[in-house]
Amino acid sequence: MQSIDSLRELNSKLLAEIAELRKVNAELKDKNAEIPDLKRKFAEIESEKVELKARIAELL
Repeated sequence: MQSIDSLRELNSKLLAEIAELRKVNAELKDKNAEIPDLKRKFAEIESEKVELKARIAELL
């Protein structure tokens, strides 16, 4: 059986790892929050591209 000191050391390491994972998780949540806005912007650009192609076709 592990000694109390080694269990405390392991617990400390695990708590540090959990803190790091929470930090990474928060960063990913921030990036994921940007996705709907990026999708909207992409759709707007695609729509504008279609309109411009149609205008070019009219001019030719």
